[in-house]
Amino acid sequence: SSGINAEYGETNCNPANLLVFESFHPPLIQNPARKSSKGGGLVTYIRETFCESTSIDIMKNFCANSDLEAGEFQTIEIQREQKKTYLFATTTDHLVQTAHLSPTN
Repeated sequence: SSGINAEYGETNCNPANLLVFESFHPPLIQNPARKSSKGGGLVTYIRETFCESTSIDIMKNFCANSDLEAGEFQTIEIQREQKKTYLFATTTDHLVQTAHLSPTN
């Protein structure tokens, strides 16, 4: 397992570059919207004690990474005991970043 490295930089959502944490399932990865793979992309870690890996479902109909202006979205559904369902939504906000970089009139 890896610890946090202060010099750890861009991962490009490449599994070989991602941190591995003990007691967590392998990360759920969504590639970046940017064609360069520099910046963006989403990675979600779920603790093994929270659920079995077979209970995790990436809801592809509610994920997006094709439009950099709209942002990136990853939605995960987890079924737990007693028929409880949990939804986790992760997003990046490229619109805010773009707005700060846009010239003003």
